[in-house]
Amino acid sequence: MSHQFSIILPVKNGGRYVKECIQSVLAQTYTRFNFIILDNNSTDGTTEYIRSLKDPRIILHRSEKDLEMAANWNRALSVPTNPFITFIGHDDVLYANYLEAMHCLIRQYPEASIYQTHFQYINKDGRPVRPCQPMPETMDAAAFLEGEFKQTIDSMGTGYLFRAADFIRCGGFDAAYPNLLFADYQLFVSLTARSFIAVSPQTCFSYRLHNSLSISTNVDRYRVAFDRYIHFLNRLRQSSAQAQEAINTSGADFLMFYCRSLSHRLAKSPVKERYTAGRFIGDCKRYAALLGIPEKFRPYADPTLLLAAFLDSNRFTGRLYRLMRGIQ
Repeated sequence: MSHQFSIILPVKNGGRYVKECIQSVLAQTYTRFNFIILDNNSTDGTTEYIRSLKDPRIILHRSEKDLEMAANWNRALSVPTNPFITFIGHDDVLYANYLEAMHCLIRQYPEASIYQTHFQYINKDGRPVRPCQPMPETMDAAAFLEGEFKQTIDSMGTGYLFRAADFIRCGGFDAAYPNLLFADYQLFVSLTARSFIAVSPQTCFSYRLHNSLSISTNVDRYRVAFDRYIHFLNRLRQSSAQAQEAINTSGADFLMFYCRSLSHRLAKSPVKERYTAGRFIGDCKRYAALLGIPEKFRPYADPTLLLAAFLDSNRFTGRLYRLMRGIQ
């Protein structure tokens, strides 16, 4: 049986990377696909380049006004697609065997609800950085979440492939997440929970590392996104024994990682009238109780969190800390 795919590229001002991305898609050895480009009112020549290709596989949907990121990505909910879809970042690169590997993987695991391949990280100049961490051939929701929680798998927005009908049932990418932070996690976990994820051992794309949205996003918007994801996990554990298992086993590790990361960012942030590190640590303790793991989450056992909360507890020590770190 042959499968029909749609590769979806949301882009706004793709710059110097988008041409390489587009050419990598068009070079696929498996030919039963179309290429849907959701152009968000680009002004840097991206649109003109796409139109110049005159490739019948390209279907360009251009917005003539600026859209929020989520609105542009979620146009995929309303445009016609083939039965299987995948999204690619405008600075990432598919290898020519990507769709061929996915076609074989679906034939091997037709009952899976989401598919992925191994991949390689590259730097801004396209040079190899490292391969992704090895992934098992299949993972249920418990294994996928545990890998996310313990960071033993690398999960990026590019490369995941799934049925368009399931994408629609899940509501696409939740637009309530600022800058879509954690929205891809929510989608991929939701899709995995429908059945399981199947993974090809082949390396089939490159993911480009540079200043990500997680780094450039305002820390308070990041905190809001994290809060929303925690509440998603709480709803999921109530309907999925596998999710509950993963949260019981490794949820405290996940909470500790983000508690430490965002608390330190808060303590270093000069933004006025924002959350303090201590307040966010208190939120994380409430998250642990919400997820049913309060006894496993002990943030103040980490001396760096204790220090961050103390230094950020008042204006004087907070200012002193930021001066020590060279932050105005």
